[in-house]
Amino acid sequence: MYLYINGVLVASNTGTYTNTSLTNSTYYVGSAANNSANYWNGLIDEVKIYNYARNANEIKADYLNYSTSIVAFGYKTQGIDTSTNIVDGGLKAHFKLDETTSNTCTGGTNDSCDSSGNGNDGAWHGSVSASQGKYDGSVSFPSGNGDYIDIADSASLTPSSTDMSISLWVYPENIGSTQRLLVKKHSSSPWYSYFIELESNGTIQSEWSNTSNTARYAGSASAYPLSNNHWYHIVFVKSGTTFYIYINGVDRKSWQDTPSGTLKDSNGVLRLGANNSGDKEFTGKLDDVRIYDRALNTYEKISYIDITLTQ
Repeated sequence: MYLYINGVLVASNTGTYTNTSLTNSTYYVGSAANNSANYWNGLIDEVKIYNYARNANEIKADYLNYSTSIVAFGYKTQGIDTSTNIVDGGLKAHFKLDETTSNTCTGGTNDSCDSSGNGNDGAWHGSVSASQGKYDGSVSFPSGNGDYIDIADSASLTPSSTDMSISLWVYPENIGSTQRLLVKKHSSSPWYSYFIELESNGTIQSEWSNTSNTARYAGSASAYPLSNNHWYHIVFVKSGTTFYIYINGVDRKSWQDTPSGTLKDSNGVLRLGANNSGDKEFTGKLDDVRIYDRALNTYEKISYIDITLTQ
């Protein structure tokens, strides 16, 4: 038997318990059985009764007012509604970045494992290392000098649909120059199919290129800059002719070009922590990077899941 308060296990007890049939019984909320004593004086909301034992992740999701059929971005172990499987719906790459040492993925030579099932494992370069993350572990890019993660090109990293989404946690440590957080490279102009970068003033800029080699950009508002030594959840969404840039659950996009067509099928690696040419290197940490071949819905975009955002 377990007792959870505010999503946290606070007590448990072991013993032998016999199920008692409640057929034709009346449920009482706010009083003892038979509505005769122990009256509750206060408020009660969202009463739920299940015919199975809920696990810790489902209880956490209930406390945070999210159905487990809705993804909780940045929270790596929430429950999954197997009837809709929305957590995995359209997920093309998922790097939890919890690995504590190199050469830990199935391939033996890769260091950041892809949890999506698509085999997009990544290799560390330079001084990339394991570090404390927003949730569990993360990867650190400490020097801004040859530190990045490369993931080999695959069809799953350039979705053929017209829409896509990218979600990641970022912890900048040296804002002041343009630093590319993520880029999907190409061998010719415009040199990439998409990227997300941190600008010198702390804003976020994104790019998305179509099959006609037309690059389209969007940027976040300068009134909401990122600052050093804080965790931020970033979600970039391309939905039809609209871009979104969510920072900690709020759309902070202030300007955009108008995209059209479908995503360019780039032939280069997906790189985390630096530009395709090795410049614009990021100094800081990245955690829980996800790429989807669809536009996330409103609930998914804002579900960065933390009881209070701890920075």
